[in-house]
Amino acid sequence: MNYLKSFSQAAAGSFYIPKRDDFPLTKDKLNKWYSNLLREASLNNYPEWASGLLQDNKNYYGKYIDPGTRQFFLNHFARNLAETMAFLIGRSDADYKILEIGSGCGNQLVLMALSGAEVIGCDVRQDVCDLVEKRKKLYEEISGRKLNISLVREDVFKVNWEQFGKFDAINFLFSFNNLKPNEKMLQLVEVLLKPGGRVVFQETNTSNYYNRIFRKRDAMTPRQVAEALRKVNFIIHSLKGGYAVPPVFWRILPGNMLAHIDQVLCKSLFMSPSYHLMAEKI
Repeated sequence: MNYLKSFSQAAAGSFYIPKRDDFPLTKDKLNKWYSNLLREASLNNYPEWASGLLQDNKNYYGKYIDPGTRQFFLNHFARNLAETMAFLIGRSDADYKILEIGSGCGNQLVLMALSGAEVIGCDVRQDVCDLVEKRKKLYEEISGRKLNISLVREDVFKVNWEQFGKFDAINFLFSFNNLKPNEKMLQLVEVLLKPGGRVVFQETNTSNYYNRIFRKRDAMTPRQVAEALRKVNFIIHSLKGGYAVPPVFWRILPGNMLAHIDQVLCKSLFMSPSYHLMAEKI
């Protein structure tokens, strides 16, 4: 189903481009940012394969474009992204350098670059990297700014990271569990970050009751990730569930009420299918 047809009038509106003094962003501002996805997909500036990546309701972007899952998406992603941006970008300056591993179609890359940071995205997929290049050009035209975004199309373990120097921050958005062995990835995080550097993980929670039974994965639990980071001198600033109330409830019940319930339930990792972890290297 093409949900964009019902959005044709709203799509004619202007894009939301955060100003540098907008950072750190609130959940409400991120709602405006995500609405750009609808405008992007309706512009017909992208080839069919690229538009398909944005609109696929099985992925990150499609869940926002589909009105049936939009409120769930905003609660799960916008709330956690607001915390991520405040943690990673809140201290940024002109020389701030961020690495996103498994950067996908680049929503965080573009947003972080608009903050003034230098951003490097690493992903093995050629199609998503090609889409990031197109999105970068679009947002440069709309914002009137040059965005400092570089892409590394390679396996993260095979990259010569010495050429990039140390990073101020690293971000994972549902990519860490796929990087095996996870322990090796955490060792690389420790090597790549400067002292005082920060890292954020948003990932599927293998210790959640539902995932243990129906979506078993060979990956570290969030508490194992936290403990491994502590052993290499990281401070854990926050570890909590990413969401707890299933998507179906967001279709039928008021979002404000569910958001409060969800935040309470997210205190339990057992109840949360995903998790959000923020840590800092000493």
